[in-house]
Parts: sequence; structure tokens; C-alpha cells
Amino acid sequence: FDVALTRLEQSLTLAIPTEEPEIYYYISLIYYRTGLKTKALKILATYPPDPDEYFYIDYSLLCGSLYAYTKNYKSAIDVLAPIQEKRLDKKDKQSLYLIRGISFFNIEKKQKAVENLRKTIDIDPNSLAGKNAAYILKEL
Repeated sequence: FDVALTRLEQSLTLAIPTEEPEIYYYISLIYYRTGLKTKALKILATYPPDPDEYFYIDYSLLCGSLYAYTKNYKSAIDVLAPIQEKRLDKKDKQSLYLIRGISFFNIEKKQKAVENLRKTIDIDPNSLAGKNAAYILKEL
């Protein structure tokens, strides 16, 4: 990860401004995967991409996950709102609904939490996200 991080940081010196959010996204992804989640979120929040960028869905899901991790549940819901209407693959839909379900649960909107957790399970009850959603639903 160190070499990749160094190369990405070096590429910022050559990047044009429209490329910077993508580079920062990958830098934050490295921080996320190495456990530096708060640092990853700070970078993501500082350099949001244009909604038309190809990595916008991944950016939004990572941001939502990090906001939920830092207990900023309202921001998690807000950052995920723009991608709800986008065409998502099965895994991304599950991530979206799971993060939303957890976030709604933690801001005491139980009905919305249940709806989102059930959607997660409906997509694939045997996936990790589906199993996590089922576990949370049992606790409600």
C-alpha cells in the first residue's frame, strides 16, 4: 500500500483539477483498507467527485459506510441519497440498503430501518450483507 499511496500522491502534482477527486478517492480507499477510516473520510468529504464520474457510486458507498462508522448517520443517509435512483449492481444495492438500514436504526427511524434491511435480505439472504441485515432485524 505504501508504494501505491506514494505514486498516487505524486500523481497529484501532474493532475489537472478534474482528475483530483478520482486520485483522492483512491488515496482514501488505501487509508480505509489500512484502518485509517477517519482520515479516509476527511479526504472524501473534501474532494467529492462530480455525480457523472464513473466512480461516483463507489465514492458514495464508501463515504456512506465511513459516515456510519463514525456515527454520523444523517450524513450517511444524505450522501447515499443521490445514488438511490442510479442503476446499481446487486452488491452495490445491498451495500446501499444495509448502510441506510443501520443509519436509520441509529437515528431511531425504525420503519425505514426495517424497510432497508428487508431490501438487503431480499436481494440475497445468503450474502454477508444479507446475513448482517437479518441479524440486525432480529435485534429490532
